[in-house]
Amino acid sequence: MNRTIQPFQKERYLATWGRDIAWNLGEIGVAHVHLRDVLEPAVLAEYIGNEPLCYGVEAGSRELRTAIANLYSSADAANVLVTHGAAEANYLVAWALLNREDEIVVTRPSYMQIPLLAQTWGVEVKTWWLNEDSGWRPTIGSLESLLAPRTKAIVICNPNNPTGTVLPLDTIDAICAIADERGLYIVVDEVLSGTESAGTRTRSFLEQYPRAIVIGGLSKAFGLPGLRVGWLVPRNAIIDRLCECRDYTTIAPSPIIDRLAQVALRPKVQARLSERGRMLLEANIFALRDWAEDCSDIVSYVPPVAGGVAFLRYRIKMSSQVLAECLRQDYGVLVVPGVFFGLDGYVRIGLAADLAVLRNGLERLGNLLRKLRDDAQVRSPLLGRPEIPRSILGLFMNHGE
Repeated sequence: MNRTIQPFQKERYLATWGRDIAWNLGEIGVAHVHLRDVLEPAVLAEYIGNEPLCYGVEAGSRELRTAIANLYSSADAANVLVTHGAAEANYLVAWALLNREDEIVVTRPSYMQIPLLAQTWGVEVKTWWLNEDSGWRPTIGSLESLLAPRTKAIVICNPNNPTGTVLPLDTIDAICAIADERGLYIVVDEVLSGTESAGTRTRSFLEQYPRAIVIGGLSKAFGLPGLRVGWLVPRNAIIDRLCECRDYTTIAPSPIIDRLAQVALRPKVQARLSERGRMLLEANIFALRDWAEDCSDIVSYVPPVAGGVAFLRYRIKMSSQVLAECLRQDYGVLVVPGVFFGLDGYVRIGLAADLAVLRNGLERLGNLLRKLRDDAQVRSPLLGRPEIPRSILGLFMNHGE
C-alpha cells in the first residue's frame, strides 16, 4: 500500500524561514561553535589534510563509538551505531522496530518525527499527554490505560522538547517497570541531554532498562549541528537490524566528520564545550525569567531545566501558527508554533541564541502580545486590520479563531 508521507511541519517551518530572520528564537540547543573551537587552527589543516577520502566505517569508527559509549554507564562500543544526525537515528529505529500491525505510545508534547513516520507506515499511535500543571510530567496510571496487546514500544523525549523539562527518577523507574512487565521497548530521544542548567546529565534510560534504545547527538549540547553526528545505542540484538536498515540510507559516516567527532568527545574538548554551553544557557535562562516576570500578565511557563528551550503559554485567543506568522512578518522574530507539537496556545522559543538576540526577540514578542491583547478587534472584524496580511487571515480563519 502506497502512503503519502506527512509533512513535518516544524522542520518545514524552520527550513523555510530560519535563514534570513533578524531574531531567530526557533532553533534550540547550544549556539554553534567553529572548527577552531574543536581543533587548534595550527593543526587543523594537517589533521584534516591527512584524512583519506574513502568510505567511512559503516557503524562509525571504533574510536568514535567507544567515546560515545563512555557517555553511558551501560553501553559498549559494539552497540553504538553512528548516524547522520539524530534525524537518521529516529528514522532507522522507527523502520527497524515497527510493523504495520503494531501500536506505540508516545509522550506529547514532543518531537514528532517518530510518531509521524509511524502513522505514515500504518502504525497506530496513542498519545500519552504530559501535564503542564504538574510541571509537564505524565501520569503513570494513564500510561497503563493506553497499553494493549499490540503495543510495541513507548516513545519518550527526555529531556523534553519543547518544554525543557526532565522526568523525575521515580517516574523513569515506574515507566521501566511497566515496560518490563509487558516486554516493551522504550525508545528515548535524549539529544538534549548534557544541556542541563545544573550541569548534571539527565540519567539515561539506557542505564535503567535492558530493552531501551536511546538516541543522542552532538548538535544540541555540544553546539556542533554542522557535523551532523547522531547515534543509536540499544542494549540488545536489535543493533543488527538497525545496521541492516542503515545499508539503505547513508551507509556510513564521513571519515572526516568521524575524526572531528572523536576530537569533540575528547575529555578536555568535551569539558570545554560543555562549560561554554552551560554558561550560555544559564545567562539566557535568567534573561527569560526576568522577561517572563515582566510579562506575567500575558505569558506563563514551566521553567526549563535542560535543552535551551522553553514552551510559553500566551493569554491571547489566537492560533499559535497565526501568532508566529504575525511575529515573523511584522517583528522579524522566529518562534515555533505550539500547534506543531500538538498543543495550540503555546510557542516554543530557543534559549541558546546570543543573549542580545534573545532579549530583543523576547521584547518584540511581548510587544506583539500586548498589542493584540489591547486591540479590541483581535477577533473581529479582522478584515478591517491592515496590519494582518491576507495570507495570515487565511490561517486564522482555518483555526476558527
